[in-house]
Amino acid sequence: MRAWEKLILKDGRDSLVEFIKKNSPQGSKHNKVVIVFDSKLDLLNSSAKDAKIEIIFTKNQNADDKIKNLVRLSKNPKEIVVVTNDKDIKFFVRSYGVKVIAINEFIKNDTAKNTQNASTAQKPGLTYTQIDRINQELKEIWLKK
Repeated sequence: MRAWEKLILKDGRDSLVEFIKKNSPQGSKHNKVVIVFDSKLDLLNSSAKDAKIEIIFTKNQNADDKIKNLVRLSKNPKEIVVVTNDKDIKFFVRSYGVKVIAINEFIKNDTAKNTQNASTAQKPGLTYTQIDRINQELKEIWLKK
């Protein structure tokens, strides 16, 4: 692997870890996150590392096999959620009762959560009097009373 390829790979991995640290797409920050990377080398900036996120570099096996082994050896596989688009991994982990989420869905859930939080924070609350007044105005407009 050329030096620049290592940098691009490292930046992409760092971005993934930072995204998870910042946005918590796994739900609660208390939910354990394990990220499995194909690599013999620890290609990650030290600043990206976080005690709440376990990062595994597979070294002598590929990431698919490592994920399968983690699921196979788990005491409670039904508590695991695997984020992948790989059909083989989906089929395998589902046979253990593991929930699978596609990558786009995982990211979309996080985006929806952030949008929801932002829109909730910006909405002013209405009093019952204001709600009633608005309903009356709409009745007059739409029901021509």
